[in-house]
Amino acid sequence: DFDAMSDLASLFFIKGNLPKARLTLERIDIKKASAYAKAKKFYYQTFFFLQDGDMLSASEHCSLAEKLFNKEKAFIEEAQSYLLMGTIYRVSCIEDVAQFMFEAAEKIFAQWQDETGRAEVFGNLGMLMVLQERFEEAEDKFRNALEIYQRLRKDNAAANIYNQLALMNLLQKKYAETKRFIDKSQKLLQSAFGFELSAHLFYEQKEYAKALESAEQARDLYKGTPNASAYFESMYLSALAYFAMDDFDKSEKVLRDIMTISKKKKSSFHVANAYNLLGLVFLKKGDLQRAKVLFQESVILEQKNDRFSGAAADYANIGIIELKCGHKEEARKNLETAVEYAKAFGETDLSKLLEDKLSKLKA
Repeated sequence: DFDAMSDLASLFFIKGNLPKARLTLERIDIKKASAYAKAKKFYYQTFFFLQDGDMLSASEHCSLAEKLFNKEKAFIEEAQSYLLMGTIYRVSCIEDVAQFMFEAAEKIFAQWQDETGRAEVFGNLGMLMVLQERFEEAEDKFRNALEIYQRLRKDNAAANIYNQLALMNLLQKKYAETKRFIDKSQKLLQSAFGFELSAHLFYEQKEYAKALESAEQARDLYKGTPNASAYFESMYLSALAYFAMDDFDKSEKVLRDIMTISKKKKSSFHVANAYNLLGLVFLKKGDLQRAKVLFQESVILEQKNDRFSGAAADYANIGIIELKCGHKEEARKNLETAVEYAKAFGETDLSKLLEDKLSKLKA
């Protein structure tokens, strides 16, 4: 009975037993299953595609789920599909479509008086507005979500909203407010994301030993969870802290661990960051050739993911190495490419800095 299997997969998913959920979903035969069972299979498969960073497959499967739920008049599930699609588009930075999906979800949740669903939408709209730097509107959405979660006594969900408020304030360099919201969140729930935010806050305030401690606490909590991206991010934060404390050997070890593990675990973490930082480690150690090779590896990964800002930094570093080695023509070429990438990304400060360096080189 494929309907029973889809219910079992839901149960495994809710309980966090993802290997069994995946196995159960694979046993649902699309050709023989009911429309509702098919919809649930597509819906839950979306999470696995998201986990692997495969946004195209995630959006395709979620869209199929939404259409089938609508056909079956499973309106709450349809709203949840819209919410999930909004998340996919938000993560993919397709902001207008993300907002449309979230608003479609909220409309259905409101119609069926699903307050938890509405709170989830408000939280996601807040995150989207933070991405767009619409901070006042984002705060309103977070407050809406918080009010519902507090009324329903959903402490874990409320803690997550406090973390989002902390992140928003961190991005605006409002460090006292950031700490206030992290403390509120951690009182309700000691979460990996809370420790990760603390690590970012301490790093920004140049308290590197504390940043390292928080990053390692986050890493330990993320380890073994499906959130491989966050696990790598917390490891990368440790490497940054070691680098800032001039402990280049320990920074190198953590970065090499990221590179090794990331080959076995798919995620949306940008491994180019690890290659770039390792390049900087070897620059500090005076090993210019190894640094250059790592920056070149980073460039390939950045170009593959259309991350022009990262590619600009890598080309700039390669240019600096070429200059140190006395290769003026190669340095000029790399710095010119860095300027092009910086301009393409709209990094005006970076492109101006690089153009100044280039004009001095030409002189």
